[in-house]
Amino acid sequence: MLTGVPDIDDADALAAADVDGLLRSTAMSGATIRAVAEAVSEGVTAPLNALRPRAVVIVTATRAARLGTEVVGALFGPRLDAPLVPAPSLPTWIGPLDVVVLLGDDAGDPRLVDAAGRALRRHAEVVIAAPLEGPLAEVLGDKAIDLSPRFGATMGSPLIRHAAALVAVCSSLSAVRGSTAMPLARIADDLDTESVADHPDSELFHNAAKLLAERLQDRSITWVGDTPGTCAVAAYFAERALAVSGIACAAAEVMQAMRAPAGSAPTADALFHDPQIDGPAQTVPNRFEVISVPGRAWLAERRTAAAPDVEVLVGTESETSAAVPQVSEIVESDQPDDLVPLLILVQRIEMALVYLRLVGGR
Repeated sequence: MLTGVPDIDDADALAAADVDGLLRSTAMSGATIRAVAEAVSEGVTAPLNALRPRAVVIVTATRAARLGTEVVGALFGPRLDAPLVPAPSLPTWIGPLDVVVLLGDDAGDPRLVDAAGRALRRHAEVVIAAPLEGPLAEVLGDKAIDLSPRFGATMGSPLIRHAAALVAVCSSLSAVRGSTAMPLARIADDLDTESVADHPDSELFHNAAKLLAERLQDRSITWVGDTPGTCAVAAYFAERALAVSGIACAAAEVMQAMRAPAGSAPTADALFHDPQIDGPAQTVPNRFEVISVPGRAWLAERRTAAAPDVEVLVGTESETSAAVPQVSEIVESDQPDDLVPLLILVQRIEMALVYLRLVGGR
């Protein structure tokens, strides 16, 4: 039995501490995208190619599914000539002109089962991006476009898995103006490269995920987004950090974060602290982790320069300061090209949270 916590550079100790298999599971994000890419290449989504739907309605059964929908909607929605409509349950106005995407992790979720049955009765085109088994399989049979997880609903990052299915749907609507074909197979390769770089055998100073985990330790973390898409990612990691590492975090938009009063969080419950016996209350410093992409990193750095403890995270190998762009090159909104660096960054942070869990968080 292990005593204490493992060293973050001790690969054998990390593997022994990882009794839930989180390192392997998280490293499967690239494989989950490759499975979606293979399904597309096999023609699974071909029925969508000629459609010009009135709306693409995404029934989201989990919080991660909802935030993944917000990310894809921010990157692709403004350019796609068909609205992406997230909903917790199927709207009453669904009809034959609509595409319904069922997004979740539980084949027995009543919301997904109800949405599947009603969408079929109303002759909508149904895409299943949840496990196609149990009640869902009984309702849908072979009448839905099957983008269900090939490796199970627990493999890979939930945000990446859900986003990949939605990107495949948006890319397959080739008859819709503004549809952008994304190279899912290449994105999978990029995520595999990131997973290899973040492997436990890779030493701390050559491992971006381990370095990030070290910087997150012993701090009060606020995840910050600089656009609607990155704000959704920030909200996801505020919840994911608690679920994976047991660390309570906050999420904010960049201007909200900059207006927040400076301060620190207490390390213990103030109710039980006696300053005459225990001395001054110990606190952990607040740290802003800003989610951005290379094209906006310089602007994010300028916006957060006044914060005492801030780091701008981007999905690139280099951690040096962003180069000063030309004025014409500065784009403040989400773009489809942001998908690759954003998913790479999501994969890196997911691995960092696993390392934090294995070495004891705070």
